[in-house]
Amino acid sequence: MEQRALSAAMDGDLAALEQLLEAGALGPGIIDALGAGLVHHATRAGHLACVKFLVQRAKLPGNQRAHNGATPVHDAAATGSLAELCWLVREGGCGLQDQDASGVSPLHLAARFAHPVLVEWLLREGHAATLETLEGALPLHHAAVSGDLTCLKLLTAAHGSSVNRRTRSGASPLYLACREGHLHLAQFLVKDGGADVHLRALDGTSALHAAAARGHYSLLLPQVTFTDISLTARDNEGATALHFAARGGHTPILDRLLLMGAPVTRDSWGGTPLHDAAENGRMECCQALVSHRVDHSLRDEDGYTAADLAEYHGHQDCAQYLRETARQVPLLMTPPPPPFPPPPLWAARCSPEDGRGGSSVGSPASASLSPAWPDPPDPPLPMERMTHAIPPGATASATAVLTGAEMAVEDTRDGLAVLQLDGLPSGDLDGLVPTQDDRGQLIPEWKRQVMVRKLQARLG
Repeated sequence: MEQRALSAAMDGDLAALEQLLEAGALGPGIIDALGAGLVHHATRAGHLACVKFLVQRAKLPGNQRAHNGATPVHDAAATGSLAELCWLVREGGCGLQDQDASGVSPLHLAARFAHPVLVEWLLREGHAATLETLEGALPLHHAAVSGDLTCLKLLTAAHGSSVNRRTRSGASPLYLACREGHLHLAQFLVKDGGADVHLRALDGTSALHAAAARGHYSLLLPQVTFTDISLTARDNEGATALHFAARGGHTPILDRLLLMGAPVTRDSWGGTPLHDAAENGRMECCQALVSHRVDHSLRDEDGYTAADLAEYHGHQDCAQYLRETARQVPLLMTPPPPPFPPPPLWAARCSPEDGRGGSSVGSPASASLSPAWPDPPDPPLPMERMTHAIPPGATASATAVLTGAEMAVEDTRDGLAVLQLDGLPSGDLDGLVPTQDDRGQLIPEWKRQVMVRKLQARLG
């Protein structure tokens, strides 16, 4: 009988409920495993007629609580059932601000499950936007987690000063939005809500740490570009955003942070981001960090290298890669191309005085090496030689390697040295193009893409 009654309430079978009532089989003792009664089930399924029948005719309590302290208004708020919510508050005996055992109210749930119509109605009826859960969370915190901008705006308008309120664990609405990857909410909170980007959780993590840890690349650039948040910010254990990205295996974020100048530092245990990547078996992150010349021989406070940690935790591929890289002999490298096409090498080698400046056979005109940019180009940078160790299987940020007679530098018809890029995917050429010019200014992305295409054309 109990299961039949619960099924009838969930299905909205009013006739079956009437039969059960006539048989005397309906009562407040009919609950499921979580303590939810018939009114709970009829409410969450959106059957208002059944809700009214159960409360008015069957005389079941409209404010009956489940094992977690939730009343039917919590079910209505979580499922977006506005009609049921209104009736239960006005006639069903439920309170507008009923809180469950953890302090969660209908407004918290309406915000958490992104029901802006319910949020607006509850605020208009007088539900306080400052009501806290036992964990110290406001409805605004729940809206930041859900990602619903309308709910966030309604709650911010109701109580603007709560935009920087933190939970017991120190999480602000901005921190939660960044942790969940909600770019539009983070932008609104900073630009329109005045959220403080420097607020930290109790463990010392910032919104930048939260975005890096979860791999939310889209939130990285706005925080670094449009706020004064520091790339060197550390949590209570000394970890930076680089550490979080490395341990989470988020290679694009790792690459971008390094290109933006994030320093490679040690945490409180002496570990570098490479230690974190190796310990968690993040091969691509290991390759990215080595390609950015992070020292893989550094040891943490316990004397372990990154390869040692990888081996200890069973990541043999990372350990083998790092040890093979450690045995590499420094090789001659061709540096990335400058921001703008350089002059032909023959022009740099020959001076007008030696009589060979204009007699080189087959040398193209200088105009062919200096394409017209939409903006006036900066003076070309001279090519320079650099010597670095390069790992096998280097990632997109690695520079091409030239070694000995097998990879001898050859002059082509346009005076550029041949880059030996066997085995390197064509998409990796983007890493060879610098992001800054010789004055340290950022090169516009459209200009970099033009340079990448020209480099691809030169390499055939």
